[in-house]
Amino acid sequence: MAVCKPIFIKGKFWGYATALYKEKRLFKPTFNKLDKLGYNYRLSKTFITGGGYQPLSSNLPAKSQSEITFRLGGCSWKMEAARKDAGQMPQEVKSGIFSGIFTVVINTILAALLLNYLERGRRLSRMLDTDYLTGM
Repeated sequence: MAVCKPIFIKGKFWGYATALYKEKRLFKPTFNKLDKLGYNYRLSKTFITGGGYQPLSSNLPAKSQSEITFRLGGCSWKMEAARKDAGQMPQEVKSGIFSGIFTVVINTILAALLLNYLERGRRLSRMLDTDYLTGM
């Protein structure tokens, strides 16, 4: 990161004072926390000479889910982040779907068996109460 500030002496422009910092060391704690939380990141900045954002540090393979921009040292910075498991269904959701489908199938089979059992009971009750020869 470069910080560039103009210097004025007695109201007249004298020159620039410039300080350089290594971005990785400056943002390393942030990168470590993002990694521990399960996020990929990309840090980009524009240079004083102009142009679009140019990545400085990144482990983000695809498009980000969120981004924040800020100005620092005369440059625009952009930090992008995305979950490492973005686009993948969590195991808990997969398990929930499987158990939900399994429960529906088992309940449907049990309901069909119960209805069949009740219908057979009604038929047997009718047969016991009805005379076979007269139908009364």
